[in-house]
Amino acid sequence: MGNPQQINLPILDAPEEEEGFVQYEIASFPSDWSLQTYKDKWDREDVFIPKYQRGYLWDRRAASRLVESFLMGLPVPQIFLYETIDRKHEVVDGHQRLKSVFDFMDSRFALKGTNTADLDGKKFRSLNDAQKRTLENATLRAIIVRQLKPDDDSCKFRLFERLNTGGLELKPQEVRHCIYGGPFNEELERLNSDGNWRDILGSKPKDTHKRDIELILRVFALSKVGGFKRPMKDFLSKAMKKHRQATSKEVADFCRDFPECVRIIKETLGNKPFHLRKTIHSAVLDSVLCAVLRHFRAGIPDDLQDRYKRFKASGIAEKNSKSDEKAVATRLEQAGKYLFGNAPSK
Repeated sequence: MGNPQQINLPILDAPEEEEGFVQYEIASFPSDWSLQTYKDKWDREDVFIPKYQRGYLWDRRAASRLVESFLMGLPVPQIFLYETIDRKHEVVDGHQRLKSVFDFMDSRFALKGTNTADLDGKKFRSLNDAQKRTLENATLRAIIVRQLKPDDDSCKFRLFERLNTGGLELKPQEVRHCIYGGPFNEELERLNSDGNWRDILGSKPKDTHKRDIELILRVFALSKVGGFKRPMKDFLSKAMKKHRQATSKEVADFCRDFPECVRIIKETLGNKPFHLRKTIHSAVLDSVLCAVLRHFRAGIPDDLQDRYKRFKASGIAEKNSKSDEKAVATRLEQAGKYLFGNAPSK
């Protein structure tokens, strides 16, 4: 079976949802370990590839040219390692280079496509002793990063994003998917396949950049986590990190209630109810979904559709679409009043 069809959803987001400024206090220092030192640490799992990294992608020709560079004494670009609390080292940048070297040193492939005739076709075990020592003693500079403040590991997120996404144009939820993968991420993926949710979005195919999943995460964070602090991007990342293992009551309640709420919205408001000017307005969507999640168990008003029309016509969500604390609180509160309480009837 092939990969499921994916598209780019037309989602209108507030400009303030771009990356927020954080002042870091970081210790960073270079280390020129030999390839044999890296290999020893790798075998002990003191240097490791974290789950958020992509899989190994290099072909044998690219890996062979790297090994040849080390054998020729040519410089190789530095890598970045993140030092964990137990003094192990996560590979933030350099996965492909390190894995290529380690696979060759384990004789898992023969060199191919080098510019050195007597190297082609040789595995590590086939090299002469001088060549083996040259490779083992070759150095690769690592910049080792240790975060001091704030008391979290968020700089790892920022480093990965900057060092690994330049040409890939990864969006925030794609990066969260890599870094904070786990049971909660799997639940978000499952909820994203709900048929009523897909009808609300107006798209059966999934979004290439996982912005449909980000919308679900956004509703979860605003309705179940609370305490919103700008910027939205960091707020969502912290929520995903905190609930990564999906063991909290908040996650359990949300995963139980979300399908019922999107069913109510689909049956009451129809397909694509949050499309304004042909785009999904995320502030309207999160306002309404959070209100339904909070109030649906007490009963759904018979005139919910009319109430929603009045809420949409009021422009409250659009006027308060900025992701600052006051705007978010205003639109969530007003959505609850319009849809489930006493709000203007005109």
